[in-house]
Amino acid sequence: MGVDFRHQTQLYVGLFERELYPWLEELGRGIRTAVDAGAGQGEHTLYFLAKTPASRVLAFEPSAAERSRLIANLSANHFSTDSRISISSKLLGSANGDGACTLDSLLPNLAEPLLIKIDVDGGEVDILQGAQRLLGLERVAWIIETHSSELEEECIRILAAAGFDTRIVSPRWWRFAVPELRPGAQNRWLIATKVCSNRDLVVEGCTRRMGHE
Repeated sequence: MGVDFRHQTQLYVGLFERELYPWLEELGRGIRTAVDAGAGQGEHTLYFLAKTPASRVLAFEPSAAERSRLIANLSANHFSTDSRISISSKLLGSANGDGACTLDSLLPNLAEPLLIKIDVDGGEVDILQGAQRLLGLERVAWIIETHSSELEEECIRILAAAGFDTRIVSPRWWRFAVPELRPGAQNRWLIATKVCSNRDLVVEGCTRRMGHE
């Protein structure tokens, strides 16, 4: 796939979002739907297509330039004609309107188990505010990159109020050893899942226990 070395050196050397690898592998098992909010050039969209059993992958990318790269990368990896992928230019947020939509508006197309990845450079709270019905589902997991401490705290508050157990995935050493130009004051991830009384994750039912940090 195409690489912009100003922002994606870690991708080139195999370190891009590496701290997420165990979470993507675990949470992607058994999913029927994946939503990539802020798909960018398609790194995670490609993962959902190539490495999970998802029968539907919805990629949202408002930037025309990024969307063009996403389409090119899908073609380079032989997924351009894959019937599972749907690409939208709409901006996910807290309300439906011209060029915008909420996650809740997608509910008829979101079969569980469901994995939602959000990386929207500051709009993560808006997306959660537009997902009140979706937050009530049991077999849904979230991977959310937060871009300030305030946004992180508000995301955790919204998720906790909906019954989600949330963990912070802090950047690993390679983020500092191989620095990149990234937007915002903070770039780290939240993992949110609902839990049963025995603390097992509700992804494919209450059958597995998560041990990754």
